[in-house]
Amino acid sequence: IANQVTFNCIDFEKMAIDFVRSRIQKIPESLRANLKVNYNNINIIEALRKSSLEKKITRQDLIYAIGVFDYLNDKLAIRLVKVLFDLLKPGGKLIVCNANVDKTPQRTYFEFLGEWYMIYRTKEGMLQWATQLVGVKNTSLEVASGNNCYLFLILEK
Repeated sequence: IANQVTFNCIDFEKMAIDFVRSRIQKIPESLRANLKVNYNNINIIEALRKSSLEKKITRQDLIYAIGVFDYLNDKLAIRLVKVLFDLLKPGGKLIVCNANVDKTPQRTYFEFLGEWYMIYRTKEGMLQWATQLVGVKNTSLEVASGNNCYLFLILEK
C-alpha cells in the first residue's frame, strides 16, 4: 500500500472483528505502515441510526456491505441502504450483497447444517431499495460469477 489508507471495519459479531484484527496483525508491519484499520463492533440498531455510525466513521469513498442484508426484511434493508449511502463522499460507491433467490445451490447447507435462515432476493427487489435515495448518480446490479448465488447492488453518489 503506497498511500495512507483507512479501513473502517464494522460488524455486529465481535468474533468477526477479532478475526479480521488477528489476520491484519499477521501482515508484516513494514507492509501495513500506510494502513490504518478501525474496528467497530456495533449492533444493528446502532447501524440503523445514522447518527451512531457518523460517530464511528467519517465520509467514505467505498462502503461494502456483505452478510447483513440477507437477514433484514425489506423495510430495514431500505433504511440501512439509506444510512450507508448518506455516509458516502460525493463520487463514493456503496456495494450491497445479498443471496440470489434464483441461484441458491448451497441453501440446504446454509439452512440445515448452518442454521442460517436468510432472505433470498431478486434483482428487481434489490433495485427497489434505491428508488427513494436522493443523489444517486448511477445504479447497477451485478451477479457474482461462477454459480451466481449472490447479487451486488452498486450505488454511486
